[in-house]
Amino acid sequence: MAQPYTEHTLKLPDGVEIRYTDSGAPQTVDYTTLVVIHGTGFNGYCFLKLHELAHKYNLRIAIMNRRDYHGSTMFSDEDLADMHAGRRIFQDRLATQVAWFLQHFIEHESTPTVSADRTSGGFLLMGWSSGCSVALAPFADRDVLPSALYDAVEPYLRSLVLYDPPVHTLGYLPPAGTGYDPFKDPECTNPDMLFKMFQLWTASYFSHPDIASGAPQGISVEKYTPKRTTKDWTEEQMARCFEKAAAARSALPASVLPHI
Repeated sequence: MAQPYTEHTLKLPDGVEIRYTDSGAPQTVDYTTLVVIHGTGFNGYCFLKLHELAHKYNLRIAIMNRRDYHGSTMFSDEDLADMHAGRRIFQDRLATQVAWFLQHFIEHESTPTVSADRTSGGFLLMGWSSGCSVALAPFADRDVLPSALYDAVEPYLRSLVLYDPPVHTLGYLPPAGTGYDPFKDPECTNPDMLFKMFQLWTASYFSHPDIASGAPQGISVEKYTPKRTTKDWTEEQMARCFEKAAAARSALPASVLPHI
């Protein structure tokens, strides 16, 4: 059986390279392009199974590897300094790079326009976990994008999908007593232990007693659950899909970890 995707590296106008996988276009004229942006640690390869379903649902799926992750350009020291200091310029750069990625598909891949009833065509831009901050970047301020780039992309951008966004990607501080957080676990005394617990926690399926109420006692405080997406992964799968070095460069220095 043929592999249901191809892999590419796109060089953006600023020289940054983005590695991505692509299911290719269905044999229709009204398909939607779903662009997936992964979160911390787990890269775009953990979404590869989506490619097998793409054409069945009239989708073209493009899964990006964020910067610092396999095949994509690493952040510069300046980028990291801006990110860790919380400077807006960092998000502005991301906004432009995401827009350039979409523009490439419009200009070189004949992306269908959004239908009149907005149910087909165009792009669905999806961020998962911390990747939601990247997906949100182009929506922060239209004046960040050059006018020609904005005018090229805006008519095609049909919807934004935020898949399990952490509160910080929306600009909120976490409420007190809201479940386990490996980045605040005093037992995680070194980065190796931290990211091991992060893998277990992120891949778990939690049963929250009363999450709808918003009360702290309605949130599970388990560190991880017996059922986990990665439980049956091979060492090769984990090595391909989880990049501790990339997570440490971007997530660890920005976290408050006085115990490490």
